[in-house]
Amino acid sequence: MNGINIQKKNSMKTILFLISVMIFTFNSLHGQDWKASLEKEKIYNNLTEALKNPLTVKRLHLTSYDSKWLPPDLFKLTNLLELTIHFSPIDNLVPDISRFLKLQVLNISYTEIVSLPEEIAELNDLRVLSLVGNKITQLPENIDKLTKLEELNLYDNQLVKLPFSISNLKFLRDINIGANGGLDAEMAFDYLKNISTLEKLNFENNNLNYIPVTIGFLTNLKELYLANNQLETLPIEIGSLAKLELLDLGESRGSYNKITSLPNEMENLINLKQLSIANNKLLEVPDCIYKLVSLERLDLSYNEISEIGAEIENLKNLNFLNVSYNKLESLPAEIGKLIRLKELIRYNNNISDKEEEKIVRYLTVNEVSASDSLLVEQNFQEIVTIVFDFHQGAIPGAKVFKLTLEDNILTFYDYNNKQTKKYTIESDKIISLKKEAYWIAYIFYKGTNDINNEECVGGSSRTLTVNDLIYKSSGCADFKYEEEINLFIKKLTDLIK
Repeated sequence: MNGINIQKKNSMKTILFLISVMIFTFNSLHGQDWKASLEKEKIYNNLTEALKNPLTVKRLHLTSYDSKWLPPDLFKLTNLLELTIHFSPIDNLVPDISRFLKLQVLNISYTEIVSLPEEIAELNDLRVLSLVGNKITQLPENIDKLTKLEELNLYDNQLVKLPFSISNLKFLRDINIGANGGLDAEMAFDYLKNISTLEKLNFENNNLNYIPVTIGFLTNLKELYLANNQLETLPIEIGSLAKLELLDLGESRGSYNKITSLPNEMENLINLKQLSIANNKLLEVPDCIYKLVSLERLDLSYNEISEIGAEIENLKNLNFLNVSYNKLESLPAEIGKLIRLKELIRYNNNISDKEEEKIVRYLTVNEVSASDSLLVEQNFQEIVTIVFDFHQGAIPGAKVFKLTLEDNILTFYDYNNKQTKKYTIESDKIISLKKEAYWIAYIFYKGTNDINNEECVGGSSRTLTVNDLIYKSSGCADFKYEEEINLFIKKLTDLIK
């Protein structure tokens, strides 16, 4: 009996070992190991240089290559794993492309190519095919012979349809077919629904006025991009995408979508972490959004929303919320319960100064502990200098001034007119101002000197310093916490009117 048990155990170990080998082999073939290995190889940016030792070259990037044909010498690079050609008048991929038997990445972007040769399907090791910004109208019917293909980027072409064979690409994880305005969406979704491995789908900027119900079959999707279409609604089937982590229905840069509501079924997207529905036609926050408890980033900017409900407190994982360019007059106190919220953007609404003060206090609750509050109360009197610099160098005649508050003296430096004015401020107002300034800086920066990282030539530069806690905006950037700063500066400048 013991011998039988031992034999069973050994058999089980053998089975487990074989399974582990199979899993390892699968991951090696279809995982990310090939990418890591490829990235270690040297990139050649010049064909002449590459041809000095052609058999050692694994990666070749050619930019602005001035020819309509692939150079014959290129095919001497028989060990090539990656070929990238950007911004070239090439209008034809010759059948010889199939000679690159080891090729894993083929990136031909912004050329004059209108079609692909069927021989491209002979690239048996190809994992990534990127054809951005060409004039391709169709793919070869034998595209499914690229059995290892994981990423297919066809953004900004002239596709009108996809071949049925695309549904046989069983390892395809990422497909980008955005900016193909004439693409038959119904047919495309019907073919893509059979690709169970698909995790990322970009269908933005395609003039879609509806999303086919077959979207519901893509149950393994993690990222879905639908911005810049003509959408007014979404199908209820989108609620079937339970693994979805990112949904882009519009962005702050602009969107042609006109969504007025979202289906209640979207509350089933329990793994959704990022939702952008900027530049649409929302009059209110859809109820389903308040139930997306995994949300970390929510962009509702550029809509016509007049109220944020108290239910916002359900979004406990939210760290970024953008409600700018709406019709809000206030925000609920429940904002203060979003303990992970780090960035709240709300400019260009109808929020009064009084309501702004409330919002600052709401945010104080989630950033400052009871002991921190006591510390601020006790030590705000030690703040001796508050400085605000404002400069717009790119605008002729712009104001350039500096405000310094020290003891009871507010000094106004006008650099344009080289004038200095001083004002004596009542002690009780000084205390109030210093305390307000300390709260604002302490809440958001905790002494880290964190600054806005956007830079550009010209524009404006503004800095507020409170006891070594710095707010700063460089170049043409907006303040990261512009509302809080403007609230305080208004209080300061009101004292000298």
